Amino acid sequence: MDVPQKLQVLGKSSWFMGQAQEAQLVVGLVMAFSAFAQALTGFGFAVVAVGAMSTMPWLLHSELFNVITPVAATLGAMVGFILLIPFAVAGSDGDNVNEDNPGLEWDQILPLLIPCTVLTPVGMQLNNMVDPLLATRVLAALIMGFVVYKLVPTVTDALHKHNGDATGAVVASTADDADDAAPSPLQSRTAAIILGSAAGIFGGAFDVQGPPLCVFGDAAGWSPARFRNNVLAVVCLNSALVVAIDAVQGTLGDFYYCYFCLTSLPGVLLGVVAGQYASSRIDPGLFKNLVLVMCLGLGLQLLTVS
Repeated sequence: MDVPQKLQVLGKSSWFMGQAQEAQLVVGLVMAFSAFAQALTGFGFAVVAVGAMSTMPWLLHSELFNVITPVAATLGAMVGFILLIPFAVAGSDGDNVNEDNPGLEWDQILPLLIPCTVLTPVGMQLNNMVDPLLATRVLAALIMGFVVYKLVPTVTDALHKHNGDATGAVVASTADDADDAAPSPLQSRTAAIILGSAAGIFGGAFDVQGPPLCVFGDAAGWSPARFRNNVLAVVCLNSALVVAIDAVQGTLGDFYYCYFCLTSLPGVLLGVVAGQYASSRIDPGLFKNLVLVMCLGLGLQLLTVS
């Protein structure tokens, strides 16, 4: 099949028959916004990209759906490395390491990265074995579970404020005493291995490694800078592994993979620049909550895809 014929197939798969440019535009915009979210908040490229693409029936039920995960893995890994290189270079100089720029903490990264790497091929094999609709339901459950996990502290704080400062102070004091008495099991090395393994399975299947890693980072009490660097390091290295395995299996030779990577690249680079600029202008916490609400909507919509 030559290039004109492939573009004709692409046009038939889009919302408007014969409009290949429309499919290119939609995928490019989703990838650009995913890069923007990743640059601004430190997470969310694959969750936004794969989640949004899975809500589009014209894509879910076409041969193009098989290349979306490799495309997201490739562009997500590229965005991760772009964001991490300045921190890695600065962190290599011990004099520049501080709370705002902790560099790459390999003692924290490796317990997550090693099991994540080992289990990634398992996730890729599972993705090839299960029905796309079933995989979509699993992805929806993963996204919604992650959103609920991230929103629980916000809801709890709001309830404490509603019940009064005195009650909130008592509850906070009790929680602090409990934390001092017994560290969370999620902070242990065993938890790192389990959550890293889960990240590998979901990373191989959907290129969505973030949720299990975020659970561990929250439990470990990482500062925003440490959270961003450590999670990004695992995510982008794992995405690079997914790309390497796909290359060995011959998936990356697909015309549509190359087409969407090339046509999405300008928007992704603009998204990174815009996200970096916006991170110094608006409250990342506010935008992170907006991304979580959007992901919740994506999860609900994924449950209704047929």
